[in-house]
Amino acid sequence: MVEYELINCIRLDDSVLQVELIPDDLKKQILNAEMDRIKETIPVINEGLDKAFNEDEIIIIIKEPREHKIQNSKQSMFLVSETGKIIGEEVYDEEELEELHNRSDVYFLSKNFVTYKNVGLNNSEKQFFKITEVTSDLILDQDLTEFVDSITVAVPSTNSDHIIKEYYNYSPDEEIITAVIGFKPKM
Repeated sequence: MVEYELINCIRLDDSVLQVELIPDDLKKQILNAEMDRIKETIPVINEGLDKAFNEDEIIIIIKEPREHKIQNSKQSMFLVSETGKIIGEEVYDEEELEELHNRSDVYFLSKNFVTYKNVGLNNSEKQFFKITEVTSDLILDQDLTEFVDSITVAVPSTNSDHIIKEYYNYSPDEEIITAVIGFKPKM
């Protein structure tokens, strides 16, 4: 089995509980769970996970949550219409969140997910959640790009998160973070 510098670096993080190349049977379970999410009333399309699974190698990370400063607060989840209108999105910037709390046309679904009331949708327009890739600083405190030629960090949907936790003998409700990283090793 090939040992990658990226995996060795991730193992040095004290909050990491598990990191390894994804076993084939787990990958299949995750793909099936993500396909099921597409069939829901409001479909969930995990573009980040799809992109990670198309990289040369794929690893699973399970880690303890801990507070750390997010360097790049790029949103990763959106509620969009079939015509591309953004109906809702994750927001992590504290100033932007404060401004949004003062707007009457914004509704908070959670601490960091807002929906916009006056988007101008017609009633027949379909909606779906889109999950994009995230930056590695959302998962770990270090920049991982120096170890690879390309990298895609993805957050699994709730169903896939539960599958990963159960695969590694954690409770689905346990407050730990799961992530999937696809990468092309440095040659």
